[in-house]
Amino acid sequence: MTGGLGYDVPAGRRDGRASLITDTFTNLPPTTADVNKLTQMFTNKGLTQEDMVTLSGAHTIGRSHCTSFNSRLYSYNTTMTQDPTLDAKLCSSTETAVPTGKHRH
Repeated sequence: MTGGLGYDVPAGRRDGRASLITDTFTNLPPTTADVNKLTQMFTNKGLTQEDMVTLSGAHTIGRSHCTSFNSRLYSYNTTMTQDPTLDAKLCSSTETAVPTGKHRH
């Protein structure tokens, strides 16, 4: 995807026999977290902002579900359709890929 090296990685957890979605609620940041919330969550785990950027970047390549950001493109609030903090060029290309009302995965 990025043109770099690639290699197969076996799937599955190695740290236990069960994987429960309820465990993620306290350990993973919500998709709506801003930088202050993210920084606090990482700090609470003994990690720095540099650690946060490194880990976030390592988990960013791939895809996202439209439901995670559709409201920021099409129905931000009662006075603005789009979230003004989003990059305009990114919004334009995202709108082309995800037309309003469509939920592509």
